[in-house]
Amino acid sequence: MLAFAILSFFVTVFIVQVGAGLAGYSPSGDFVVLSGALLATGAIVAGATPMTALSDRTNRFHRAIHR
Repeated sequence: MLAFAILSFFVTVFIVQVGAGLAGYSPSGDFVVLSGALLATGAIVAGATPMTALSDRTNRFHRAIHR
């Protein structure tokens, strides 16, 4: 899991750097790393929320009712 977190961080930093270049900006490295870290952390936390488990239970409940 740690390897995937590190990989997603590197991919996010690359995307932020390329996106800034396409927009005509040239931010310093510390801003690119900060924004990449915030985006990667948000994606990891959003993927690990308990709400994802609730949606699976809700879907099973609705399928059971509509049979």
